[in-house]
Formats: sequence, C-alpha cells, structure tokens
Amino acid sequence: MLLNPHALSQNLDRLEEIEKASLRLVTQAIYDYRTTAEEIFREESDLVADIGGRIPGAVKFFTAQTKSQLAGSKDSFVDR
Repeated sequence: MLLNPHALSQNLDRLEEIEKASLRLVTQAIYDYRTTAEEIFREESDLVADIGGRIPGAVKFFTAQTKSQLAGSKDSFVDR
C-alpha cells in the first residue's frame, strides 16, 4: 500500500502510528541481529576504516533480513 506523504499532514494520528511501527521494526532488527553485528565488527582488524566501510553493508543486510521475516505478516500500515 502506498501513502501520499502530503495527506499525512492532515492525519497526525496515522503519522504517529507509522512512526511507532517504524521504531518497533528498527528496534526488533537491532535485537534480532545484534549478535551477528557484534561478530562482523569484532573480526575487523582496522576498526576505524573497516567498520566505517562495513556499516552501510550491515544496515542493508539487516534490513533485507527483517523484510524477509515480515514478508508474510500483516502490519499496522494496512489501510482501514
């Protein structure tokens, strides 16, 4: 489902629901993949350069994993 971002300025309750759901998803992804992230960063020898370079890839990986877990679930963005 797509939402018109301009219409959200007229529906602040809906916007707040989206913000809360987004925060829950991010929090769950951090919790679910914290061990994997720790392993990735612990294995780096040049922490400053390597970790800085690996953060975008790690974020992309965690996002893909979270999306795959949610693929079959219904979320709070379903239009009412």
